[in-house]
Amino acid sequence: MENKNFKIDESYKKALLFCINNNAASVSLLQRWLYYGYETACKIIDWMTDMGHITPANGAKPREVLISLSDFEKLYN
Repeated sequence: MENKNFKIDESYKKALLFCINNNAASVSLLQRWLYYGYETACKIIDWMTDMGHITPANGAKPREVLISLSDFEKLYN
């Protein structure tokens, strides 16, 4: 399900590519390695979930990435 307020920008693409390359997605990963603030990181993780690129939350574990690098390149490059 796509979020109607969703706008793909460079920060989203950068975060998604980071998650693909690390095969994990979490708010704390985006905060620590991409220096995003908490609110921005949460919003991006929510968008990734809404777009079907990562799994929903599973406790404290990082989320699984569902999009491949080749699919990312087809969609966003």
